[in-house]
Amino acid sequence: MRKLAEDYPNVQMTGVDINQDVVDHARSKSEGYPNISFEVGDIADWRPAEGFDSPEVILLHNIFHYIHPELRAQLLNHLYSYLKKDGLVSVITPINETEHGEAFSSAFNSFFVAHSNLFALPNVAELEGLAESCRFDLFDLDPIIKEGSWYTFWLTPSIRVGRIGRYQEAEGNEQTLNNPRQLTKSS
Repeated sequence: MRKLAEDYPNVQMTGVDINQDVVDHARSKSEGYPNISFEVGDIADWRPAEGFDSPEVILLHNIFHYIHPELRAQLLNHLYSYLKKDGLVSVITPINETEHGEAFSSAFNSFFVAHSNLFALPNVAELEGLAESCRFDLFDLDPIIKEGSWYTFWLTPSIRVGRIGRYQEAEGNEQTLNNPRQLTKSS
């Protein structure tokens, strides 16, 4: 966040972590950055304080393996409820069953499932299904550390368009709607 705070000094940023020690450490490292604040909270039920604008960007980095697979949709629906409608969610996570780093993600999964507070990594199909069921569009899925199967991608609230039409110029430079048709999402 400090790098972002330097690049965007007029943007207010709030970091949320469930661990008080992590928040205390982040606060001490971020002294001198007036546009950064930190709060102890569970991202699954945290909301911006009353009177604050909805966030335009949410960074959801390295968190899916802490969230039970059955609760991941609940988390994304919660984020959707307060993210600006033209906002973005930046996600960084290791992904299971990818063409890059399969050995690493397999070892990671073995480690995670052996601990009660860690869960299996999602695969691409699960992430795409989560995004769709939670009314997000997923785009720019790219490896950032191929050997480790770490990926980055973006989520944005889906825009549901029922009908579009084509405008044609009429006499007198008026525009009229002509031939409305259904717009469907294709894969």
